[in-house]
Amino acid sequence: MKTYIAALVFVAAAAAPAVVAQETHTPALESFEFIGCSGDFEDMDATPEIWRVTADGKVSFLTHTVGACGLAGRAPAVAGNAETLDLNYELFSPTDAAIMCECEYWARFTFGPGAHTVKTATFGGNRAVLKGTWPGR
Repeated sequence: MKTYIAALVFVAAAAAPAVVAQETHTPALESFEFIGCSGDFEDMDATPEIWRVTADGKVSFLTHTVGACGLAGRAPAVAGNAETLDLNYELFSPTDAAIMCECEYWARFTFGPGAHTVKTATFGGNRAVLKGTWPGR
């Protein structure tokens, strides 16, 4: 009996790190596309928006943010775990100039099946309005 209990304790202890690893694992980014500016931003609320879209077994997060006109996007960054992601990318001026207006920028972050468990997301550490279909909502 003691051997049986010891074996159960060993199996449970060995499995615990795997469970923790699954909970803290950040889904791998498969692709990033900076779509660009869709026009001048004229709304009053510049809170980032994130749409969750699923197709062909992949999960994409389409981000809508506001920044100075004339910029491009690069260096996507993803942090978080299997349930919560923080998405971000760097806006930069390819011509070392920025136009004095605000633009609506769009970008797409695409992940494999591991991102199907993501329930919430932020952009650059800031709360975002979540749109589309999200698990548990």
